[in-house]
Amino acid sequence: MDLVEQFLDYTDGLNSPTNFRLWGGITAVAASLERRVWVTTGAGPCFPNLYTMLVAIPGIGKGQVIDTVADLWREGNWLQVSPDSLTKSALLDFIELSKRDLLKENGKKIIQYSSVAIAAEEFGVLVPAHDTEFLSFLIRIYNNPPHLEEKRRVSKSAELTAPQLNLLCGSQPDFLAHLLPEEAWGMGFMSRMLMIYAAEGPKDWDVFAVRESFEEKRKAIAKKLSALQELYGEMPIEDSAKTEYRKWRDSGFDPKPDHPKLRHYNSRRPQLILKLAITAATARGSLKIEGQDIERVRGWMQDAERTMPDIFREMSRQSDEQLLGELRATVWAAYSKTKKPIPDTAIIKWLSTRVTSDRIQRVFDVAVKSGLLTQWGQSSHYVPGAMDQAKLD
Repeated sequence: MDLVEQFLDYTDGLNSPTNFRLWGGITAVAASLERRVWVTTGAGPCFPNLYTMLVAIPGIGKGQVIDTVADLWREGNWLQVSPDSLTKSALLDFIELSKRDLLKENGKKIIQYSSVAIAAEEFGVLVPAHDTEFLSFLIRIYNNPPHLEEKRRVSKSAELTAPQLNLLCGSQPDFLAHLLPEEAWGMGFMSRMLMIYAAEGPKDWDVFAVRESFEEKRKAIAKKLSALQELYGEMPIEDSAKTEYRKWRDSGFDPKPDHPKLRHYNSRRPQLILKLAITAATARGSLKIEGQDIERVRGWMQDAERTMPDIFREMSRQSDEQLLGELRATVWAAYSKTKKPIPDTAIIKWLSTRVTSDRIQRVFDVAVKSGLLTQWGQSSHYVPGAMDQAKLD
């Protein structure tokens, strides 16, 4: 069982969605590699650090996964885990104090770096609303610069040697809309963020169930994560991996998530693929990237990206009455213009831009049952019905 699968097994009893637990495990492994493992690209070395955000309404299980990962990171004191509530200046201090030397067997220094992990149940606790200065710093350090000098407002500037930051955090869709200014999407911060969305938690969770072998599993996975600190060096990319990558590249890295605010994220997916490929290979105990790792990464990303647009629909979610009223008005406008009934595919497509994927069919069905939409004979076309005060249950 590889490390990601082992994390899924260890967290099986948590009241958290499977995709939250999956990406918690992926991020746990990636952060454990710090700046000690990389692949070389035409743009320079690519390290596996990630910014991962679990997005859901309260009570879905974000915090359980984040706390579990933080506990594993702290096990054995092998990874520097920052407090989740601190100012930019305090974070600079923490990164400076986290500087470490990587030594060879003869005691000779190989490299010096400062790698830090943050596990924040609420992203808004870490980054104050509209703090573009803090966001700008997070952008700069994400790229793993060999040296970073950052000015402080009061004391002397911070000089960071090979700094790196790994982030696992949570947020609510409506709070995310309030927290981040529009420029946060355009300036590139959110293009570096892996947003993992869940509409609901596991339906079969049993509050009385006892997690078997809990402590034994915790110690086993913590030991494996700790052992990753022994790794160092460039990770070779096998021909099979290059072939799989190029095939995916030649397809345009399809399928891509389709939303205007994900445009910049899409442009960074090639780099993300390599970060995740390092993680996938390491998780299965390999020191080289093979074709199976690229295939696995593709599955991971497709699963995550399928629901990313739902985050933005959730951020702009309307009341049920408003949504049904707007739906009828839209269908009425189209019908009045063409004098032709509207195909259900067009209506579904319109709904997909305004509600999360799990609600589309339900909203459509309510509109029909309430009389807001009337089926045209036995066809799959509809015309606007009489306005009603129907609401979703």
